[in-house]
Amino acid sequence: MTTSEPTGPTYGDALIDLRRGAVVVLDDRTVDEGLSDLRWHLRSLVLGGAHTIEVDLSRTSRMGSTALAALLSAHRACRARGGGVVLVNPNRQVTDVVRRTGLSRVFRIERPAVALGSAGSSGSAGSTGARR
Repeated sequence: MTTSEPTGPTYGDALIDLRRGAVVVLDDRTVDEGLSDLRWHLRSLVLGGAHTIEVDLSRTSRMGSTALAALLSAHRACRARGGGVVLVNPNRQVTDVVRRTGLSRVFRIERPAVALGSAGSSGSAGSTGARR
């Protein structure tokens, strides 16, 4: 019997599809209070077979060193399987922290599509970071 509902601790929204990886949605409460649960949940995803974990940061306004350490640990485990952790929709403050710590060379960062008004401008295609 298959179920589309995530199992394990509930600290935020999560969508799990191990054929493609997993998507975890973080919010400020999780970053502030639920880091232990986050670490265990990420570990559970990796041990369950996920090779890529997308972390949606659109509901997160800040990111501390402990949260980054949890993501880095999951990234290392995913890299051993040929995948990694992808940071999706980080705001400017989170992006700055990732860059200052040098982790922009480790994590792939994906941003939302460019708005229609600036579609003609040159620049990146919406993704930065490691492509190993």
